[in-house]
Amino acid sequence: MAVVYRFQTWDITNDCFQTSRRWAAKEAIERVGGQVISEGIEIDDKFLGGEVDGMTARGFDARNPPSGDFQTRVR
Repeated sequence: MAVVYRFQTWDITNDCFQTSRRWAAKEAIERVGGQVISEGIEIDDKFLGGEVDGMTARGFDARNPPSGDFQTRVR
């Protein structure tokens, strides 16, 4: 199990903070220079690191994670 958080990072293109579409562990947030903006939610480790180490996939909702082995990608 892992604890993940919503976070923001500075978007140099728009010159403002942007909320990430990913959830991440504190170590991963610190690595990208982000700041935590939510309470932590415990999720299964299998949802972390698919694309970015310590982070979920884009659009993942830690409050309502997929259940079981439901297919999440189309081949």
